[in-house]
Amino acid sequence: MVDCILYFDCDGVILNTMEEIYKMMDESGIDKSNTDEVEYFFVYVVEWNELIQKAGVINNAILKIRKIIDSHHFKSVKILTKLSGNETEELAKRRLFLKFFPEVEVITLPFKENKDEKVDATGNILVEDNIKNFERWVKAGGIGILFKKNECNYKRNIISDLSDIENTDGVKKLIKTRNIE
Repeated sequence: MVDCILYFDCDGVILNTMEEIYKMMDESGIDKSNTDEVEYFFVYVVEWNELIQKAGVINNAILKIRKIIDSHHFKSVKILTKLSGNETEELAKRRLFLKFFPEVEVITLPFKENKDEKVDATGNILVEDNIKNFERWVKAGGIGILFKKNECNYKRNIISDLSDIENTDGVKKLIKTRNIE
């Protein structure tokens, strides 16, 4: 077992919500460069239960996370997700994760807060699709794994499939330095 916590971001890693929201914004004529319009859309327009159904899961992420949890390879697995401020978002996400991962803690934080300030990044792993969150995590002493649906580079800790987490250089170095087999 690797003596660290494995955190998963939600939107863009597990759920395809961001891609779907951008489509919805385009269809609604939202100016994505106007932060007030975008924030209003996220907080007051998006209905998260419907969005999650419509957006779907990325690359069988639910099944792959279930396999990771069942392997007991990590000290614990947690979901670490930012919230837009929409009243339906947190409940919809918690309901989904409770259904598939009842033993997993879901940690939420406001969109403008930083993940590395909410939890201790030191020596822990974050699978993240946002480069700024990824870089902050690494700077705070964590191991960042960048998730990109169509790119893979283990040496740069970039994966397109959650099954490849343990193939990344960051996780391999962690295992080696902690003398884990």
